[in-house]
Amino acid sequence: MSRSPCRIVEQSFAGCTLIQISGEINETADFGQVLGKNSRAIELDLGDVRRINSIGVREWVNDLEANLLLH
Repeated sequence: MSRSPCRIVEQSFAGCTLIQISGEINETADFGQVLGKNSRAIELDLGDVRRINSIGVREWVNDLEANLLLH
């Protein structure tokens, strides 16, 4: 299995989770590792994302929907 060119860093503070994403968001990106954690607010930092393809968007939306249904 190939490694994701997407790097995801998570920091939590004061009821908020900051998720910093860099690189490329494509079919190998795994957002399930940071989504769905108990936090009142999520802030996304996409400043270092170089590229997002349509399959990456689909995976992102699928992960969001799956985690929202769990809460």
